[in-house]
Amino acid sequence: MRILSYLLILGLVVSLSSCKVRSTPSVAEITCKELVVATPDVFTPLAENVSVTKIFMENECLSVRVKFKGCEQSGFDLMYNGKAKKSSPPQVNLMLKSLDINCESSEETERDFKFDIKKLQGIGGSGKVVISVQGFSESLVYQY
Repeated sequence: MRILSYLLILGLVVSLSSCKVRSTPSVAEITCKELVVATPDVFTPLAENVSVTKIFMENECLSVRVKFKGCEQSGFDLMYNGKAKKSSPPQVNLMLKSLDINCESSEETERDFKFDIKKLQGIGGSGKVVISVQGFSESLVYQY
């Protein structure tokens, strides 16, 4: 009986020591900008020197990788017109609006911009929304 107790304690110690400690993400990693809902529908064409190269979910944020000519302080808003295509799952179209801060730089930069898209939850009630971003050919399924 005593040997069984030692083996149980040893097994518990080994299993606890093999667990990885998860570090909590820093505030900078989880901060994402709020999705802007613009109604009535406001259409802003994507600037010529701006292209979307990737969209993906990261830490509950929609990350949009943007290649653009501009300064490091340049930024973008992600706009939603409040409309969804009646499909299963529903589909929404989002667009970027440049927040160029009077920048004269011609240097090409590629950066990820993160946006909180929780406002899209509840559209259609299926727990899923298909997201398309203006200027990018692929879509992404957002599950909540």
